This record gives sequence, C-alpha cells and structure tokens, in this order.
Amino acid sequence: MKWLSSLSNQINVAIGSSLAFLLFLLILNINDSISNFSDQERNNIQQQFAEFLNISLAPLVFTQDYANLTSQLEQIADNHPELQHIEVRDAAQNIVGQQDPVKIKTTDENTFSEHVLLKIGDEVVGSIQYQLSFNQYALLKKSLREEMIVLTTLAIFLTILLTSLLMGFLTKGLLKLNTASQKMLRGDYLTPVPKLGDNEIGDLGQSFEALRQSIQHRTNLIELEQNRLHSLLDTMNVGILFETSDRKIEYHNQKFFEIWELGTSISIRNQSLITILKRSPVHIVEQTELNWNQLGEERSECILSDGRVILQSHMLVRETLAGNGHLWVFEDISQQKKMEQDLIQMANYDPLTGLNNRHGFERQLVSMASYAKRRNQFLALLFFDLDEFKLINDNFGHAQGDLVLIAVAKTMRKLTRQEEWLFRLGGDEFALLSIVDEQSEAEHLAQRVINALASTHHDFGSQQIRLTTSIGISFYPHPSSDPSMLPSHADIAMYHAKAKGKNTYTIYNPQDTKLDQEMARLTWTEAIENALSNEHFDLHFQGIYDCKNLQIHHLEVLIRLQDINEDKLIYPSEFIPIAEKNGQIIQIDRYVIQRSIFMLAKNPKMPNIAINLSGRSFDDTELPHYIKATIEKYKVAPKRILFELTETETVADIQDAIAFINALHDIGCAVCLDDFGTGFASFAYLKHLKVDALKIDGTFIQNLDNSRENRLFVKSMVMVAKGLGKQTIAEFIENEATLRACIELGIDMGQGYYLDKPQLHHPALSGAKIPPLENKEA
Repeated sequence: MKWLSSLSNQINVAIGSSLAFLLFLLILNINDSISNFSDQERNNIQQQFAEFLNISLAPLVFTQDYANLTSQLEQIADNHPELQHIEVRDAAQNIVGQQDPVKIKTTDENTFSEHVLLKIGDEVVGSIQYQLSFNQYALLKKSLREEMIVLTTLAIFLTILLTSLLMGFLTKGLLKLNTASQKMLRGDYLTPVPKLGDNEIGDLGQSFEALRQSIQHRTNLIELEQNRLHSLLDTMNVGILFETSDRKIEYHNQKFFEIWELGTSISIRNQSLITILKRSPVHIVEQTELNWNQLGEERSECILSDGRVILQSHMLVRETLAGNGHLWVFEDISQQKKMEQDLIQMANYDPLTGLNNRHGFERQLVSMASYAKRRNQFLALLFFDLDEFKLINDNFGHAQGDLVLIAVAKTMRKLTRQEEWLFRLGGDEFALLSIVDEQSEAEHLAQRVINALASTHHDFGSQQIRLTTSIGISFYPHPSSDPSMLPSHADIAMYHAKAKGKNTYTIYNPQDTKLDQEMARLTWTEAIENALSNEHFDLHFQGIYDCKNLQIHHLEVLIRLQDINEDKLIYPSEFIPIAEKNGQIIQIDRYVIQRSIFMLAKNPKMPNIAINLSGRSFDDTELPHYIKATIEKYKVAPKRILFELTETETVADIQDAIAFINALHDIGCAVCLDDFGTGFASFAYLKHLKVDALKIDGTFIQNLDNSRENRLFVKSMVMVAKGLGKQTIAEFIENEATLRACIELGIDMGQGYYLDKPQLHHPALSGAKIPPLENKEA
C-alpha cells in the first residue's frame, strides 16, 4: 500500500493500533468488573429482599392475619417493580396469599426464583416462593458498555487525529529532506537542502547538505576527469569501445569510427558491437588468433577487405557485482606490419643488390647441408669476390662501386638455377650454394660465373673496365666434414685462386701443400691470441674537434698491434679482417672496451672517448652485459662513452643492430654510425636506428672543397641528420680548405690529420702514462 509507505502514516497506524489494543483490554476489564459487580449486587438484593419479606410477612402468617398479609403483598409488589410473582404458604404449606404484579412473565437469564422460609426466632411459621426480574440491571450494564465503546472509539479517533497533526508537523522537515534526496537521485546536485530547524532533523539536514556539496564537488571532479579521459581517448590512435555486461555499447571514441569507416552521424550507443560491424563498409576476411597475455586479453590480427591489418584486443572489465563489462581495442597496424616486412627484408636481404645476406646464408647453409647428406649428394659452396675491386672504389668512388655490385648481382641471377642460392656476404664478397651429384658440376658452374663476369664491361666515364673474379669451392660432407667449416675452406681456396693469377677457381683440398699464404693468414690467429694474452695491443687516440670553436670534443680509440720481432706497430687493416673471419674480433672488442673504460676511470679529466665495434659484435648477445658490468666495476659515467658501428655491417644485419643499439642506449652510452653514406642509396633505415651521430665516410670529405658532387652528397647527409636530430662528424679532414667546407655545410665535428694525428700519449690525456690493467679479463 502506497499510503502506508509514509513514515507519519506508519507512526499513526502504530500509535492507533497500540491505543486500540490498550482500550480493548480496558473494555474487557471494565466489562468483567461490571459483570462481577452486577452478580454481587443481585445477590445482595436477593438476600436483603428475603430478609425484608421475612420481617414483613412472618408475623402476619404466624397470627394468621391474612387480610393484612394480602394488603402487605400488594404494597410490596407496588414498591418492587422487579417482583414478578410472590406466593406465601403457612406451615402446613397452604397458600395463604399471592401476588402477580407482572402480567408477562419472563424466564430468561435475568429472572431469579427463590424459596425462603419464614421464621420467628428458630420456629418456621411458613415459606415464601417469589420471582425477581433483573432486566433493568442488564439494560443498564448494556448501556454502560455501549457508552464505553463510543468513548473509547472517540478517544482513539481523537488520538490518531492529534498524532497525525503532530507527526505532520514533526516530519515536515523529513519531507523536505526526502524531496531533496529525490532530486539528488535524479542527478540534481545544484539545489541546496533547505534549513530544517534547530533540532535533530535540522542537524540531519545540515549533514545532508554537506553530503550534497561533497557529492557535487566529487561529481564535478569526475565529470572533469571523464571529459579529460574522453578527450584523451579521442586523440588516441586506436579505436576504443566499451560494452556493458549485457553486450550493449556504452562508449566509443572517434578513432573507432575511423577504423571501421562508420559515419559519425549515426548513433551506436546501446547497440551490440556485432550489429554495428555489420553496418561497416569493410569486413574481416581473415582473422588469426594470437596468444593471450598475462592480463587475460584476447588478441587477434584481422585482415580487412580493404587490405588493412587491424590488431583486435578484448578483455573483461569489472563493471558491477552483477557481471563484467567488455573493453575492445582496435589498432590499425598496417604500417607496422609493412615496417616489419621491410625490416625482415632488410634483415635477410642485402639492400643494395637485393640478394640474400649473411644471415640468410648461415641458415641456408645448415639446411642445405642436412638435405645433401640425407640424399647422398654434395653441397657445394662457391665463395668469390671481385679482383681489384678496391681500385674502383678508390679511383671512381663508392657510388660507382655500388653500380658494379648491382650489375654483378644481376648477372649472377641469370646464371643461378631455382634450387641454387646466391648471397652477398658484404663488400664485394659473394657466395653461391648448390647441391650437386658430382663435384664437376660445381666446377662447370664456377667456370660459367667466371666467364659471365669477365665478359661484362663497366663504363667509368671515358674508361671501360672488365672485372674478373676468383672463386674458391668447398664441398660437404667431404672433404669438409663440418658444414660450419665450408666458408673457411672456400675462403682458403679463393686465396689459392688469387695466388694462381686470379680470374680462375680452386677447389679446397686439405692435402694441398701450396698453402703458404693461407698458412700465413692462419698464423695471425696465434699472433692475435698471443697479443691478447700478453697485452701487446696499444691504444692510440685521435682527437675529434668541434667545428664551431675547434676545441677537442672527444677522442677516438684506435688499436695497434706491437710487432715484438721487428719493433714496429701493425695497423688494424692487416689483422682486423682476419680477426673478423676467425671470430677473434669479439675478444679484441672486449679488450679495447675494458682498457678504454679503465683509462677513463684513472683519468677523470680526459675527454669522452669513441670506441669502434665490429659488426660481429651484434652476434655477441652478452656484450651489452659485459659493457654494463665493466662500466659499473670502474664507476665510469656511461655518457662518457660513444660506440661507433659501421654503416655497412649495421644495415646488413639491421634487426640485431637495432637490438644492440637499444641495449647500448639502455646502459646510457651514445652510438655513432661510422662510414655513413657508403653503399646505400636510401637513408630510410635511419628511422629505425636510434643512433646519436653520423660519421660521414672520408670518400665524401676528400676533395670536398672542389668536388661539386661530394658537396651535394654531404649537404644532403647533413640535412637528413639534422632533420632526425643527429650530429654529424667528418673524417679525413686533410687540409684547411676541407675544414672550411665542412664548417660551411654545417657539419658539427671533424677528424683528420689536419686537426690531429693518432698518438699513444695524446695531450688530452694530461700527460698521464697509460697504466697497466689490474687484471687481464677478456
């Protein structure tokens, strides 16, 4: 009942019910009292009436004065209207008088008959039989009860009326408070709660007003945060959508409409996501489920009908106790997928020639070796480079050298069959893998390569040059029993071919005694190992100067090998290529890193240093940990160290290079891309390499003051570097004119013999002698 929901009505009903119950108990009690009183009064009347009759009639019966007896009976009947019948008998039980004043006798429960003996003293002289009616008492009792009920009802009614008026007055404040609360329930937090008095309800009203103000303040803050969140979500580059537990759309951002190409004028709120996606002009043509992450997020890649790739994520969001909501995130990863494909392309293919690179070579070598062994065939490796290719780079520039390499790759593609694999390993080195039944097949293939390359002419302005190649061939499973030895054996055979006059091929034969040059190369391994163990390497330093003020900016560390027998220094060009081939370059890199960091610790005032790292270091996954541990051991600031990586090796192995560069940055070291501009027609890869500086290759710096082409190249490099927020360093500054040209083009730093020469005890070291290492950690 709605009427009963009111607090005042509930109080009225409670009070009225209580009063009614109490008055009901009172009526019952009064009724019992009246009944008890009536019974007692009747008994008294009967006893008194009997005594009165005995006094009045006993003497008349004893004297047998029946005339006076009759007269007395009439008088008694007149005086006692309740007397309906009276009959007097003498001692012999003879009726001596009677009277019937009531014509209509009643015999109900209010009529009382009595037989009384008439006595004088102790002697019985007769008896009386009479009948009394107590109806008037019954009517009186009934009237009294009716009056009590009327009075009680009136009392209850008046009590409820007064209580209602009083409760209405007392609950007036509560009604106002209820009205205010209903407004708040409807979201109206602006209307203040009225003053309700100075009593407890007034205090409650003040508390309620404080609560309203607090809720209003918090609501304003929440709305502000929601507006900020919605603004943030609308600026995000991913589509966001929330569904309630019953799968109805509650919120979406603008990017969701853009991804699914939905018109912004349509309303999708309270609709299902499935229904909305059916209205999209694009649809999913292929969906690939991805692994769940630790948060229980379901992820999948969806290819849309327009070719875009969408990363779709779904996860449950705690909404209410009744169930979970749903969060959907849609991200257009088309560019990312394309970038990944580009990176894979760059990681597995040579960007200049489009051939497979060293990474692909190492994988394919293992795969094809296993296949050949199972089929009892030979895996042939043809390892070759271009004879005198260095002369082309030195005389005509690297750009012309790149064109030659592209032409060689084009020629080689025409010679190779579908089941053969062609690789560019770096520089002018190429490799070709082929599975053959007879070794003579590989020899015929090598001769075709030699003939094809020898018949190709390359124009260099007015000059036309014919290139030749030397090829080394090795076979697996014999004579090379280990596939990993094929490159080394083919390399030895290639040097055999060069020793025989070039433009020919040689098959690796472990029994061949004409290995003087190769054995000489192999002795380098022992010499390098000895130098590492006995500290026969020296560190020289060459200054790199700020072009603005020609003050030294940092030092480059350059390694030299001490020739103990002839008391001379051996330059890196003689032993580094061999160390790179036999893997000792990693030990050399670690040696240089430790000695350099040790010197920084012992000479706190010396400038920052630049350390060159080989491309083979990308394969050394522990090298970043070694660098970090060494820096921490000697307590040197990481920002004092800059690592230089050559461009050719970095781009040829770009995925590992990216990971390696990121690891160096995590340590806190800077990274420079060395020999920048060599061998690559596009600088797009720079977007993916977080290097801090670019060292422009010296071939572009030489003759910079009088070579228009070099100036154009360098100018474009500087513009690219500045646009990407990277510094530039010019090497091979050999004269003042070249330095001025570098300054004019905006190059940040310079290096070269005109500015500084490599020195063992460089003045920037403050004249301090290089101390020996405390230990010989490799």
